[in-house]
Amino acid sequence: MRAMTVERGARALELPAIDELRNFEIPSRWLWIASLTALLMATTTLAMQWRDPDLSRLRIEGKFERVSPQVLREAALPALGQGFFSVDVDAVRGELTQLPWVAKARVERDWPTGLSIRVWEREPFARWNGESLLDTGGVAFTPAAQDMPESLLRKLPQLSGTPGNEELVASSYRRLSAALEDTVLAINGLTLDARGEWTAQTRMGLTLRLGDGDVADKLPTLTGALLAAVGNRLDEVAYVDLRYTNGFAIGWIANQTGEGKAGAPAAAIQGVKNNG
Repeated sequence: MRAMTVERGARALELPAIDELRNFEIPSRWLWIASLTALLMATTTLAMQWRDPDLSRLRIEGKFERVSPQVLREAALPALGQGFFSVDVDAVRGELTQLPWVAKARVERDWPTGLSIRVWEREPFARWNGESLLDTGGVAFTPAAQDMPESLLRKLPQLSGTPGNEELVASSYRRLSAALEDTVLAINGLTLDARGEWTAQTRMGLTLRLGDGDVADKLPTLTGALLAAVGNRLDEVAYVDLRYTNGFAIGWIANQTGEGKAGAPAAAIQGVKNNG
């Protein structure tokens, strides 16, 4: 629609049509300025009304068999006094998981001024390299000496290996132990040396030199030919060397001390070697 003209005396005013008035737009720059101003005013109003309350309470949950609540509280204490919204819960969780006996920790805000903490403790599975422990997940950790009483250590097998092989040694021990548990060759220790060779210790004090590869491959020999060859003289054996392709060697205690009989049992199986 075209514009209308209205006469006022000698002057004529040209007015926009109705449709053009409806489609009239405020320049986008002014809209942006108005929107930003409104946002700033709203933010200022909220900031004046809103406050980040300080943390003043800790709630700690767990079994507490190896870790005391007091130790956990001390690790989380720096969080108190920080703001409820501004506290770094990941940093608090990191401090808690640095504690040797803590396997996992969960840290959550507890409105309006609290922090809720739950920890899961490591379950010891074995001694590791003499100074540390392995948990049931095959993770090595080193508690303080007073947190490893002799009553605990006596119950745990002794495992050893190079760093990075903790889980492999633990899983290999589980397989050997389960297979030999009900025999006279029940083990209580396993070592993987830097050359990749395995050595097991039995509860009777016998050393089993297993060589490299999968330890489970030695089980048929251990539970078959070896026991048949040794018979009831197992208490006279110092070690068994299974690093041979077609047999194994028996080291007799008598040969090492220079006393008593030497040699293999009369019923030794072909392929068995006898070492003094």
